[in-house]
Amino acid sequence: MSLISAARSISALKRFIEKDLQSLLVEIHLSAAADSLSGLDHAIEKDRVIWSAINHLEVVEQAFKARLKSAGRFEAAKKYIYVSALKSLLFKYLGEEQLMQKCCDDSLNVVGQHNYYTENRQLQDIVGTWNPFLWGRLYSFHTSSFGKKAKSFDAENFWKEYADRSERFGLLLHGDERSDAGYY
Repeated sequence: MSLISAARSISALKRFIEKDLQSLLVEIHLSAAADSLSGLDHAIEKDRVIWSAINHLEVVEQAFKARLKSAGRFEAAKKYIYVSALKSLLFKYLGEEQLMQKCCDDSLNVVGQHNYYTENRQLQDIVGTWNPFLWGRLYSFHTSSFGKKAKSFDAENFWKEYADRSERFGLLLHGDERSDAGYY
């Protein structure tokens, strides 16, 4: 939605602020994190460049975490876990082992929240899946480069290999998305 269209009516403005703006800000912060890292080769204080990228990724994580109560929680959880893993790599580069481990713990917390809200989803969640606006967002999850990487990311294997952690990162699914084991 364009800014001009958003400003035309109260309902359009409300929809823009509550839906489109959050997605736009996530994209901006992902881009800003990438821009920060693009100057790493020429930076005198590389640590500051890395911390700048980490700050942008933390904003993105919070945006995904805020979506865990919505009908698009699976997409949000997968993207949160992927961004958290990216952030943990930056912490490892900085030698911040405890912060790296915290990324794993935070991802496990998001898995728990996702599964809790999936098991206890409300009628509005089920009705929300019939929202054509949501269909477009879910389609973008499957077609965008970031969405594809987040969806196919194997968190269990990553954390096992990377930090010798063996927790399960299974996200409960519902309906026709459910795999044989009930997890993604």
